Amino acid sequence: MFSRARILFAFPLAIAATWASPVHPQDTEKPVSETELSTCLTQEKEAMKRFSALEVRAEVLRNREQELKTTREGLESEKAVMAKRKSSADDISKYNARIEKFNTDSDQFNQIKDSFDKERLAYESWITQTLKPACGKVQNRAIPTLVIFYACKFDQANSPFEQVPFCQSLDNRAELTKCVKSAGSKAKAIDQCGLKP
Repeated sequence: MFSRARILFAFPLAIAATWASPVHPQDTEKPVSETELSTCLTQEKEAMKRFSALEVRAEVLRNREQELKTTREGLESEKAVMAKRKSSADDISKYNARIEKFNTDSDQFNQIKDSFDKERLAYESWITQTLKPACGKVQNRAIPTLVIFYACKFDQANSPFEQVPFCQSLDNRAELTKCVKSAGSKAKAIDQCGLKP
């Protein structure tokens, strides 16, 4: 009897969708603060890291699932051929050993997939309980360019948020970096670089 590896479903999780969260009417009038945006960006970066790790594991599982499917199909074909001809005891013994190995591999795959599913559910729970609340506070509110620039840490030589899509969307980053650097301070940059809210 064949043990069947359970089907591994695709793992599509769009991080960008996590920004959608309820906003209270009074919040929409107040511009986003640097602290609020920094908190969201920190969580967004963590989400990207977690998602990437899960996606790598999901790809490995998908490949292993395909290998098991191919093996199972081969064993089923071999069984059909063996049924049509008289097989020796040695052939039957070798076939049964291959079935046993397939069942062991399938069980191992299912255990790894169960572990992956737990981690995926933990990630989804973290998205709901941590990321969405942090980023929901900045949704549908004005975000001054200065706040984006400093929250994305573009005043530093190496921004830790370089790969976060929201920070990559700042169009005039090069000009702002030059202006902020020559201004020398955040207060002066507000006046000199046209960054007033």
